[in-house]
Amino acid sequence: MRQIRKKNTATRIPPPTAAQLFGLAVSLAVTAALLAGAAALISAGRLPEDSMRLVTNICAFLGALAGGLAAASRFEGRRLLAGCAAGAVMLLVYLGGALIGGDFGGRKLLQLAALIPGGALGGAASALGRARRH
Repeated sequence: MRQIRKKNTATRIPPPTAAQLFGLAVSLAVTAALLAGAAALISAGRLPEDSMRLVTNICAFLGALAGGLAAASRFEGRRLLAGCAAGAVMLLVYLGGALIGGDFGGRKLLQLAALIPGGALGGAASALGRARRH
């Protein structure tokens, strides 16, 4: 009789969760870098101050796109779903920040609405890139 060994999975993070956490970290880092660059451009006078809302929404979308791409590249299964999940995780983080900060209005909803499509587009790009390689 063969003995079946069980792996100790109590201390390991499951791969989909690890992929989502990696995607979240990439999303936050990319968004922070883009926002810092946009702040430098606005303070230098190269971008008008009125464009701050639009720039914030674009940075959130691009951050979610990068996070969705990163999460989907680490995930072996359904990449589009992994990208959507990365966008949803980013949405929850932003929503929590908005609720804690008390800044929750119509403008914030537009920014939140940019997160899931950004993550989904990142997952789709990863899935398409993977399909072309095979």
